[in-house]
Amino acid sequence: MPQTLTEQLSREQQIAALEKDWATNPRWKGIERGYTAADVVRLRGSFPIEHTIARRTAEKLWDMLHTEPYVNCLGAL
Repeated sequence: MPQTLTEQLSREQQIAALEKDWATNPRWKGIERGYTAADVVRLRGSFPIEHTIARRTAEKLWDMLHTEPYVNCLGAL
C-alpha cells in the first residue's frame, strides 16, 4: 500500500483495503494466513516506510512476468 494512502486512511479503511487486496489481487491467490488484516494494521509502525525504487521495479517485473512470453532477467534461477 503506498505511503500516502496509509497516511490518509483510517485504521478501519486500511483493514478494508488490505482485505480487498488479499481477496482480489491474483498475487495473493492460494495464500493462507494465520493472521487477519487487522493484525497487520495493528502491528505496523507509526512511521510508514516507502521503498519507491524497489516497489516500482518489483511491479514492473511482476507485470512483465504476466504479460510477456519470455523475460530475460532470471538467468541465475
